[in-house]
Amino acid sequence: LNGPDSDFRFPNPADRFYGQHTAAQLANGNVLLFDNGFGRPDPEGGRYSRALELRLDDAAGAAVKVWEYRPEPDVYSRVLSSAYRLSNGNTLVNFGSRQGADQPLLVVEVDPAGNEVFRFEDLLSTAVGPRRYRAYGDIESIMGETMLRPPAAAPMPAYAETFPGGFKAAVDPARFREIEASIDGAQRVAGRPFDLYLTADRLVYRKEDCALNDVRERFYLHVVPVDPDDLPAGRRASGFDNLDFWFVEWGQRWQGTCLAAVPLPTYPIDRLRTSQFTAAGELWERTIPADSR
Repeated sequence: LNGPDSDFRFPNPADRFYGQHTAAQLANGNVLLFDNGFGRPDPEGGRYSRALELRLDDAAGAAVKVWEYRPEPDVYSRVLSSAYRLSNGNTLVNFGSRQGADQPLLVVEVDPAGNEVFRFEDLLSTAVGPRRYRAYGDIESIMGETMLRPPAAAPMPAYAETFPGGFKAAVDPARFREIEASIDGAQRVAGRPFDLYLTADRLVYRKEDCALNDVRERFYLHVVPVDPDDLPAGRRASGFDNLDFWFVEWGQRWQGTCLAAVPLPTYPIDRLRTSQFTAAGELWERTIPADSR
Protein backbone atom coordinates (compact mmCIF):
# COMPACT_ATOMS: atom_id res chain seq x y z
CA LEU A 1 0.00 0.00 0.00
CA ASN A 2 2.81 2.41 0.80
CA GLY A 3 5.87 0.78 -0.78
CA PRO A 4 7.61 1.43 -4.10
CA ASP A 5 5.55 -1.26 -5.91
CA SER A 6 2.18 -0.19 -4.50
CA ASP A 7 -0.96 -0.21 -6.63
CA PHE A 8 -2.07 2.99 -4.86
CA ARG A 9 -0.99 6.60 -4.85
CA PHE A 10 -1.64 9.26 -2.23
CA PRO A 11 -3.24 12.37 -3.78
CA ASN A 12 -2.44 14.18 -0.52
CA PRO A 13 1.17 13.36 0.48
CA ALA A 14 0.32 14.07 4.13
CA ASP A 15 -1.92 10.98 4.10
CA ARG A 16 1.11 8.73 3.58
CA PHE A 17 2.37 6.66 6.54
CA TYR A 18 5.95 5.90 7.58
CA GLY A 19 6.51 2.72 9.52
CA GLN A 20 3.32 1.03 10.65
CA HIS A 21 1.82 -1.57 12.96
CA THR A 22 -1.44 -3.55 13.21
CA ALA A 23 -2.62 -2.68 9.70
CA ALA A 24 -6.07 -4.26 9.25
CA GLN A 25 -8.95 -3.93 6.84
CA LEU A 26 -12.17 -2.89 8.55
CA ALA A 27 -15.67 -4.13 7.76
CA ASN A 28 -16.26 -1.01 5.66
CA GLY A 29 -13.25 -1.82 3.47
CA ASN A 30 -11.05 0.94 4.89
CA VAL A 31 -7.60 0.20 6.32
CA LEU A 32 -6.78 1.16 9.93
CA LEU A 33 -3.19 1.23 11.12
CA PHE A 34 -0.79 2.82 13.57
CA ASP A 35 1.42 5.26 11.68
CA ASN A 36 4.72 5.37 13.60
CA GLY A 37 5.99 8.25 11.47
CA PHE A 38 9.55 6.94 11.41
CA GLY A 39 11.38 8.84 8.67
CA ARG A 40 8.42 11.07 7.77
CA PRO A 41 9.83 14.03 5.78
CA ASP A 42 9.45 17.54 7.17
CA PRO A 43 7.17 18.72 4.31
CA GLU A 44 4.64 16.07 5.43
CA GLY A 45 4.78 16.98 9.11
CA GLY A 46 8.01 15.43 10.31
CA ARG A 47 8.29 13.31 13.41
CA TYR A 48 4.94 12.39 14.97
CA SER A 49 2.75 9.29 15.37
CA ARG A 50 -0.97 8.75 14.88
CA ALA A 51 -3.77 6.26 14.27
CA LEU A 52 -4.74 6.49 10.61
CA GLU A 53 -7.74 5.22 8.65
CA LEU A 54 -7.51 5.19 4.85
CA ARG A 55 -10.19 4.70 2.22
CA LEU A 56 -8.96 2.76 -0.81
CA ASP A 57 -10.34 3.69 -4.22
CA ASP A 58 -9.50 0.65 -6.34
CA ALA A 59 -10.76 2.17 -9.57
CA ALA A 60 -8.64 5.29 -9.21
CA GLY A 61 -5.79 3.53 -7.40
CA ALA A 62 -5.88 6.16 -4.65
CA ALA A 63 -5.57 6.01 -0.86
CA VAL A 64 -7.20 8.89 1.04
CA LYS A 65 -7.27 9.64 4.77
CA VAL A 66 -10.79 9.57 6.19
CA TRP A 67 -9.90 9.62 9.92
CA GLU A 68 -6.93 10.03 12.20
CA TYR A 69 -6.16 10.42 15.87
CA ARG A 70 -3.17 12.63 16.60
CA PRO A 71 -2.70 13.76 20.22
CA GLU A 72 -1.98 17.32 21.22
CA PRO A 73 0.87 17.83 21.80
CA ASP A 74 2.29 15.30 19.36
CA VAL A 75 3.55 11.96 20.65
CA TYR A 76 6.25 10.12 18.73
CA SER A 77 6.61 6.33 18.99
CA ARG A 78 9.15 5.32 16.39
CA VAL A 79 8.64 1.57 16.94
CA LEU A 80 6.08 -0.90 18.38
CA SER A 81 2.55 0.49 19.07
CA SER A 82 -0.93 -0.48 17.84
CA ALA A 83 -4.39 0.76 16.81
CA TYR A 84 -7.58 -1.33 17.00
CA ARG A 85 -11.19 -0.52 16.14
CA LEU A 86 -13.42 -1.61 19.03
CA SER A 87 -16.91 -3.06 18.78
CA ASN A 88 -18.38 0.19 20.13
CA GLY A 89 -16.94 2.12 17.19
CA ASN A 90 -14.15 3.71 19.20
CA THR A 91 -10.46 3.15 18.52
CA LEU A 92 -7.88 1.94 21.05
CA VAL A 93 -4.50 3.51 20.29
CA ASN A 94 -1.26 2.45 21.97
CA PHE A 95 1.79 4.70 21.68
CA GLY A 96 4.08 1.89 22.70
CA SER A 97 7.52 3.53 22.82
CA ARG A 98 8.68 6.88 24.03
CA GLN A 99 11.05 9.54 22.83
CA GLY A 100 12.61 11.31 25.79
CA ALA A 101 11.93 11.13 29.51
CA ASP A 102 9.13 13.71 29.44
CA GLN A 103 6.96 11.83 26.93
CA PRO A 104 4.66 9.20 28.43
CA LEU A 105 3.88 5.75 27.21
CA LEU A 106 0.27 6.41 26.23
CA VAL A 107 -2.89 4.37 25.66
CA VAL A 108 -6.08 6.16 24.66
CA GLU A 109 -9.57 5.16 23.58
CA VAL A 110 -11.03 7.77 21.23
CA ASP A 111 -14.48 8.09 19.71
CA PRO A 112 -15.10 8.69 15.99
CA ALA A 113 -14.95 12.44 16.58
CA GLY A 114 -11.46 12.09 18.11
CA ASN A 115 -12.59 12.75 21.69
CA GLU A 116 -10.71 10.81 24.35
CA VAL A 117 -12.97 8.62 26.49
CA PHE A 118 -10.11 6.81 28.25
CA ARG A 119 -6.49 7.79 28.75
CA PHE A 120 -3.63 5.99 30.48
CA GLU A 121 -0.21 7.57 30.80
CA ASP A 122 2.90 5.85 32.16
CA LEU A 123 5.62 8.33 33.05
CA LEU A 124 7.34 5.96 35.48
CA SER A 125 9.28 3.86 33.01
CA THR A 126 12.70 5.10 32.00
CA ALA A 127 13.27 6.37 28.51
CA VAL A 128 14.94 3.08 27.58
CA GLY A 129 12.89 0.91 29.90
CA PRO A 130 9.66 -1.09 29.43
CA ARG A 131 7.75 -0.62 26.19
CA ARG A 132 4.39 -1.94 24.99
CA TYR A 133 4.01 -3.77 21.71
CA ARG A 134 0.22 -4.11 21.88
CA ALA A 135 -2.76 -2.85 23.87
CA TYR A 136 -5.97 -4.85 23.45
CA GLY A 137 -9.69 -4.28 23.94
CA ASP A 138 -12.81 -6.40 23.34
CA ILE A 139 -11.18 -9.57 24.66
CA GLU A 140 -12.18 -12.07 27.31
CA SER A 141 -8.98 -14.11 27.43
CA ILE A 142 -5.28 -13.76 26.69
CA MET A 143 -3.55 -17.08 25.96
CA GLY A 144 -6.17 -18.83 28.09
CA GLU A 145 -5.72 -16.47 31.05
CA THR A 146 -9.03 -15.08 32.28
CA MET A 147 -9.73 -12.46 34.94
CA LEU A 148 -11.40 -14.08 37.93
CA ARG A 149 -12.33 -10.82 39.59
CA PRO A 150 -12.23 -7.18 38.54
CA PRO A 151 -9.69 -4.99 40.34
CA ALA A 152 -11.26 -2.96 43.10
CA ALA A 153 -11.27 0.77 42.48
CA ALA A 154 -10.72 2.72 45.67
CA PRO A 155 -9.46 6.22 46.43
CA MET A 156 -5.81 6.26 47.40
CA PRO A 157 -5.15 7.56 50.93
CA ALA A 158 -2.82 10.49 51.35
CA TYR A 159 -0.02 8.20 52.50
CA ALA A 160 1.44 5.91 49.85
CA GLU A 161 4.70 4.10 49.23
CA THR A 162 6.51 3.99 45.92
CA PHE A 163 7.90 0.54 45.19
CA PRO A 164 10.87 -0.28 42.95
CA GLY A 165 9.71 -0.08 39.37
CA GLY A 166 7.44 2.87 40.16
CA PHE A 167 4.45 1.03 41.65
CA LYS A 168 2.54 3.07 44.19
CA ALA A 169 0.69 1.32 47.00
CA ALA A 170 -1.76 2.88 49.39
CA VAL A 171 -0.87 2.39 53.05
CA ASP A 172 -4.05 1.65 54.98
CA PRO A 173 -3.42 0.64 58.62
CA ALA A 174 -7.05 -0.48 58.99
CA ARG A 175 -6.69 -2.85 56.04
CA PHE A 176 -3.38 -4.11 57.46
CA ARG A 177 -5.04 -4.87 60.81
CA GLU A 178 -7.93 -6.63 59.04
CA ILE A 179 -5.51 -8.97 57.25
CA GLU A 180 -3.56 -9.55 60.48
CA ALA A 181 -6.76 -10.42 62.32
CA SER A 182 -7.78 -12.92 59.61
CA ILE A 183 -4.80 -15.15 60.45
CA ASP A 184 -5.12 -14.86 64.22
CA GLY A 185 -5.00 -18.45 65.41
CA ALA A 186 -4.46 -19.83 61.90
CA GLN A 187 -1.74 -22.41 61.36
CA ARG A 188 1.33 -21.36 59.44
CA VAL A 189 1.72 -23.75 56.48
CA ALA A 190 5.10 -22.53 55.20
CA GLY A 191 7.84 -20.13 56.19
CA ARG A 192 10.89 -18.25 54.92
CA PRO A 193 11.10 -15.89 53.28
CA PHE A 194 7.34 -15.38 53.68
CA ASP A 195 5.23 -17.00 56.36
CA LEU A 196 2.18 -18.45 54.59
CA TYR A 197 -1.22 -18.92 56.24
CA LEU A 198 -4.04 -20.86 54.54
CA THR A 199 -7.53 -20.00 55.77
CA ALA A 200 -10.91 -21.11 54.51
CA ASP A 201 -11.01 -18.51 51.73
CA ARG A 202 -7.58 -16.93 51.30
CA LEU A 203 -3.84 -17.41 51.28
CA VAL A 204 -2.00 -14.83 53.38
CA TYR A 205 1.67 -13.90 52.91
CA ARG A 206 3.45 -12.32 55.90
CA LYS A 207 7.02 -11.09 56.34
CA GLU A 208 8.53 -9.09 59.16
CA ASP A 209 11.51 -6.79 58.57
CA CYS A 210 10.19 -6.47 55.04
CA ALA A 211 11.99 -4.13 52.67
CA LEU A 212 10.44 -2.79 49.49
CA ASN A 213 12.82 -4.95 47.45
CA ASP A 214 11.33 -8.07 49.09
CA VAL A 215 8.01 -7.44 47.33
CA ARG A 216 9.12 -5.87 44.07
CA GLU A 217 9.03 -9.12 42.09
CA ARG A 218 5.81 -10.70 40.88
CA PHE A 219 4.24 -13.42 43.03
CA TYR A 220 3.17 -16.61 41.26
CA LEU A 221 0.17 -18.49 42.66
CA HIS A 222 -1.20 -21.59 40.91
CA VAL A 223 -4.28 -23.33 42.28
CA VAL A 224 -4.74 -27.04 41.44
CA PRO A 225 -8.38 -28.14 41.95
CA VAL A 226 -9.60 -31.52 43.08
CA ASP A 227 -11.77 -31.69 39.96
CA PRO A 228 -10.16 -30.18 36.82
CA ASP A 229 -13.65 -29.52 35.43
CA ASP A 230 -14.00 -26.79 38.06
CA LEU A 231 -11.39 -24.72 36.22
CA PRO A 232 -12.40 -22.00 33.76
CA ALA A 233 -12.51 -23.45 30.25
CA GLY A 234 -9.32 -21.65 29.24
CA ARG A 235 -7.35 -23.18 32.10
CA ARG A 236 -8.35 -26.85 31.91
CA ALA A 237 -5.55 -27.81 29.56
CA SER A 238 -2.94 -26.48 32.00
CA GLY A 239 -4.60 -28.15 34.99
CA PHE A 240 -4.37 -25.16 37.33
CA ASP A 241 -5.84 -21.73 37.94
CA ASN A 242 -3.52 -18.75 37.65
CA LEU A 243 -3.81 -16.16 40.44
CA ASP A 244 -0.40 -14.50 39.89
CA PHE A 245 -0.26 -11.00 41.39
CA TRP A 246 1.84 -7.99 42.26
CA PHE A 247 2.12 -7.13 45.94
CA VAL A 248 0.42 -3.77 45.41
CA GLU A 249 -2.76 -5.58 44.27
CA TRP A 250 -3.43 -7.46 47.52
CA GLY A 251 -0.82 -6.28 50.01
CA GLN A 252 -0.06 -3.75 52.70
CA ARG A 253 3.29 -2.77 54.17
CA TRP A 254 3.10 -1.06 57.54
CA GLN A 255 5.79 -0.45 60.14
CA GLY A 256 8.20 -2.77 58.34
CA THR A 257 5.85 -5.77 58.02
CA CYS A 258 4.38 -6.92 54.69
CA LEU A 259 1.00 -8.65 54.49
CA ALA A 260 -0.89 -9.78 51.40
CA ALA A 261 -4.21 -11.66 51.42
CA VAL A 262 -5.18 -13.34 48.16
CA PRO A 263 -8.78 -14.61 47.85
CA LEU A 264 -9.01 -18.23 46.70
CA PRO A 265 -11.59 -19.87 44.40
CA THR A 266 -14.60 -21.48 46.04
CA TYR A 267 -14.19 -24.89 44.39
CA PRO A 268 -12.42 -27.74 46.29
CA ILE A 269 -8.63 -27.27 46.11
CA ASP A 270 -6.06 -30.07 45.98
CA ARG A 271 -2.90 -27.98 46.38
CA LEU A 272 -1.33 -24.56 45.84
CA ARG A 273 2.03 -23.65 44.33
CA THR A 274 3.47 -20.21 44.98
CA SER A 275 6.81 -18.58 44.25
CA GLN A 276 8.71 -15.48 43.24
CA PHE A 277 11.02 -15.18 40.25
CA THR A 278 13.44 -12.67 38.83
CA ALA A 279 14.93 -12.61 35.36
CA ALA A 280 17.89 -14.49 36.84
CA GLY A 281 15.76 -17.35 38.16
CA GLU A 282 13.64 -18.57 41.05
CA LEU A 283 13.90 -16.84 44.43
CA TRP A 284 11.77 -19.32 46.34
CA GLU A 285 8.93 -21.80 45.80
CA ARG A 286 6.44 -23.61 48.06
CA THR A 287 3.79 -26.29 47.44
CA ILE A 288 0.95 -26.33 49.95
CA PRO A 289 -1.56 -29.22 50.26
CA ALA A 290 -5.10 -27.92 50.74
CA ASP A 291 -5.56 -30.19 53.77
CA SER A 292 -3.01 -27.98 55.54
CA ARG A 293 -5.93 -25.90 56.75
